[in-house]
Amino acid sequence: MSRTPDRWRGLGDPCRSGVASHTMKTPKYMFVTLLLAGITSLVAQAVPREPWLSMTAQPANTLHGVTFGDGLFVAVGDLGTILTSTDGANWTARTAATSQVDLYAVTFGAQGFVAVGATRDSFSQPVVWTSPDGYVWTPRDVSALNLSWGNNLLGVTCGDGVYVAVGGNATTNTVQTSTNGIDWTMRDSHLSNSGLTPLSAVAYGNGLFVAAGSWLMTSPDGLVWTQQDSSWYRVYGLTFADGRFVGVGPYSLVCSTNGTNWTQGTQSVYDFYGVAYGDGFYLCVGNYGHPFYTANGTDWIAQTDSFFANAIAYGNSVFVAVGPDGKIYRTASTMHLSLQQGPTASLTLTALVPGTCRILGTGLLPDTNVWTTLATIPLSSSPTNWTDWDSTNAAARFYRAVWTP
Repeated sequence: MSRTPDRWRGLGDPCRSGVASHTMKTPKYMFVTLLLAGITSLVAQAVPREPWLSMTAQPANTLHGVTFGDGLFVAVGDLGTILTSTDGANWTARTAATSQVDLYAVTFGAQGFVAVGATRDSFSQPVVWTSPDGYVWTPRDVSALNLSWGNNLLGVTCGDGVYVAVGGNATTNTVQTSTNGIDWTMRDSHLSNSGLTPLSAVAYGNGLFVAAGSWLMTSPDGLVWTQQDSSWYRVYGLTFADGRFVGVGPYSLVCSTNGTNWTQGTQSVYDFYGVAYGDGFYLCVGNYGHPFYTANGTDWIAQTDSFFANAIAYGNSVFVAVGPDGKIYRTASTMHLSLQQGPTASLTLTALVPGTCRILGTGLLPDTNVWTTLATIPLSSSPTNWTDWDSTNAAARFYRAVWTP
């Protein structure tokens, strides 16, 4: 599918690309203001931007989960891997209590971060680790739950002060809850399993917990659970935002406003593992290679960039996806472009995270095919100023800033 065209933006609009104009003759300043007002009236909501920027974390172990909370991204994965970042670009490995565990999911809640998974031995047991800040982690003893072997914990969320972790094995669907992340209680899921995908994801919204796998369950408090539609889609990733639950899985892109009645979105023959919401869009990742996005939860569009990922989160104006072999991907940050009029045009660019952008210029705004690259600028600090010394040779010039890989 072709790349979604960039949207135009008016001067000073907080977006990922901006358009501003500069007119050389002083008597035309009022005309410039009116023209910019016209541009602003064309503003449309920005789609999740490409390109995705990538890096490989060390250690390069497969990452299964990522979340954002309290200004921090936390990613977790195989061999007890825990990584943290404030911007999605620079990551630090945190000391694990042991490497003999695989962590599958992580969330942030009232008492801090909670990561869940399973031990790596042949009779694997559930694992819960907690951290008040994302930096120092403590394993918690859940042996008193007496879960059968292979009962891995695959998803975790927090809502209304309650942490809910879900998982299971070939015969069991497991739900357990905690108010502090330390002390856990088993809850009756009312569900056995028959070789199907156990509960793999859980989300909270509008006063309701929703857990899903090959089954669908809901709970108003995390304590008492009700099975919903038995002809449920398989779901690996689930989120709640903008009034909707959105779930993704093998061949499944589904959404619901109440957690009970679900709508199938754009048909897909691929497996999607994670979904997150930001900038007015839901974005999902998986083994297809192309992230998909939607504004309404049903009409999904493939992006151009291609990569495999297991989970995705949004924070500090960027999406971050994590996947096999320690691969981490992030979208470009929100960028703000402003223009100061004068004998020469001076532009100021600000962004929440570092990156490199190109300044494009044109004298023919109606023709978007004539943009010319004027400069490539690293935004290592913010704000960053750039002066177009050649602007005095043009009667008028329009500017645009776009991220570059």
